[in-house]
Amino acid sequence: MTSPVPFLKNLTIAVSGHLSNGFVHGDVQRLTERYGGRFEDLDIAACTHLVASQRAVDVEFRKVQEASITEGLQIVSQDWFFQSVEKEMLLDAKKFLLRIPFRKKRSKDSEKPSVKKEVDNTKVDKKTPKKLQEKPPAKPSAKASEKPHEKPLAKAYPKTHEKINEKEQELNAIIDDDHVGPKTDLVVWMDENHLIWDAILIKDSSSINSKGTVTAYIPEMERLQLLYNLKTKTFHFGAWGMGTRQDPKSPHAKFEKYFQDRTGLSWENRWDDPKEGKYVFVPRIFEDVEMEDTFFSGDGKDSLALSITQLPSAVYEVLGVIFDHNQKPHIEESIKNVSGGRLTRQPWRVRFTLRAAQSLLERISELTLDRFQRGNDSRAKLLSILGKCYLALMWHSDLDAPPKWGLPARSKDKNWVKRERAALGLLNNLSFALDLVANSTNVSKNQILNRAYRGLGLASMTPVEPGNAEHKALVNFVINSSVPRAHGFSVQPINIFRIEREGEIERFEKYQKVHSTLVGGRRLLFHGSRAVNWIGILSQGLRSDAQTRVTPESPVKGIYFADVSSKSAGYCRYAPGDPGSCMLICEVEVGKKPQPCGSAPALGDIKAMHKQGHISYLAAGATDFSKWCDAGAVHPSLAGVQMPDTSSGRSVSKMLSPGFGKYPHNEWVVYDPAQIRQRYFVQFTTK
Repeated sequence: MTSPVPFLKNLTIAVSGHLSNGFVHGDVQRLTERYGGRFEDLDIAACTHLVASQRAVDVEFRKVQEASITEGLQIVSQDWFFQSVEKEMLLDAKKFLLRIPFRKKRSKDSEKPSVKKEVDNTKVDKKTPKKLQEKPPAKPSAKASEKPHEKPLAKAYPKTHEKINEKEQELNAIIDDDHVGPKTDLVVWMDENHLIWDAILIKDSSSINSKGTVTAYIPEMERLQLLYNLKTKTFHFGAWGMGTRQDPKSPHAKFEKYFQDRTGLSWENRWDDPKEGKYVFVPRIFEDVEMEDTFFSGDGKDSLALSITQLPSAVYEVLGVIFDHNQKPHIEESIKNVSGGRLTRQPWRVRFTLRAAQSLLERISELTLDRFQRGNDSRAKLLSILGKCYLALMWHSDLDAPPKWGLPARSKDKNWVKRERAALGLLNNLSFALDLVANSTNVSKNQILNRAYRGLGLASMTPVEPGNAEHKALVNFVINSSVPRAHGFSVQPINIFRIEREGEIERFEKYQKVHSTLVGGRRLLFHGSRAVNWIGILSQGLRSDAQTRVTPESPVKGIYFADVSSKSAGYCRYAPGDPGSCMLICEVEVGKKPQPCGSAPALGDIKAMHKQGHISYLAAGATDFSKWCDAGAVHPSLAGVQMPDTSSGRSVSKMLSPGFGKYPHNEWVVYDPAQIRQRYFVQFTTK
């Protein structure tokens, strides 16, 4: 289905770095092709625009380096792209350029000659529907006596041969892990239109009992690839999943026939609506090779880890706690918990399954946007097909009573997609971390931690200098807010870091504006968790729904905070004297009047709370700090935020609800991650 406004026509767009606000590379790919443009993953010199994160520019990712020496290529923020899509018109890219002085310096001082793009002047027939991915391979000349793929490659596709040689490393890296035999000199075929012949196929099958109830979802997955040997100049067709098949005879035809047999669609029409009862085509998820190398190159030579400036010793120390090799069983347990019991016995690798799930979710997301005004029957049918495949992928076959996919209200399915996308991002980070700690023997410790730091995607993590006023105030807050008599220990900070997550400030400020009538109670509070959980918390943020995602009708859990450091430390599963404990100090918007204990709607009924003027829930303790003060004394950026005045002592709480006094100390609950700004990360011990 083509876009009614192909305003991206004649543009070629690539992406580099992690995008904020829940967007992924697949969003840029899908929308670029929907609106008449072309998405490029490998040949950056052929692009007109590179949508990049500021971090990708700061550390000079590979794509950024190539883009900066390409004449006329504009490196822009994601705002340019998504605002253009929202308005369905091309905005002025000059207003969204990233690091203009940096780009000029690169263009002027680079020893490499500027790369001039070849402009494609091919006219597009407006009557011909634009496919969602790259153009189909060009047909061979009628004068040719044999098919192009039967000729030596250099003669049949001279430009293609050149491009494949340039991208040999990337095209070799995506060969399926189940490929039999050596991968030396092999690449996944990329044709003259830059289309990579790589497809994941998924089909769901359900186990149904005598009562007609679904008792299990069982995914059937296959991966098709057209491989090319650079040395022998021969093609091979490979299919993996339900039994390995590798066939060197007529590989192009075999690939296309196999694809059509499984999906009911031709390879050229692979983006058409999937057929009921057939396999669903899932495209490869585009990711920065730099980010992939961050976690998986084990030779100690990856350029990203080496290019990162030496981190402060305190940062290495706390990262060593989070990414310690002893965390492996805890990371595995965390993957199991976050996935709700899923992915524990899947026949396919966890990372591959997650990628396939991500790609499926992007197709579901496309339907929730409903930009092309599908009829509800058509939309319901497609959501049913894709949704069943998704559940088959993401639900373990031994689970009791797996959910039945149903079409939710449109307002709810968007929220479900958003939550599920965040969960998949967390699961990906956990699986990355698992590979990182499991394959750390061949790489120096600092290189591993450099990769780990980059993988967390923090905008900044700066040690607060011991001895300065900010550090003294924070140490005083942590130590004097603990209650040793109640919890049996006191909290002693080891290292304190000022942290910032990309996009979190903007999200927090937006929440303040949208809920202007309800906000007005920012507090500086503690949040504690096990060491393994920080991989997800620092990279994805605090989330309320990590273990309650079932179907689009799922309830929401809350995010808990305390104003007593020792109470939050109790959630860290510490051992006395153990340096492997961490907690957050967050700026939390609890509103003008938190919902008191005993009257809050069940499971955080946010709409009902808003109607009553609440955006948080307070389980008031029997005692409270006698006074609260302005946190601007800690740091100017905290002006207006309230924190306990630990010098005032404690007294009987004034916030207790009649009949409630079972909690010794305050516990605050919020339901929207946008109410939270992570401010400080504290590594501590207890005594």
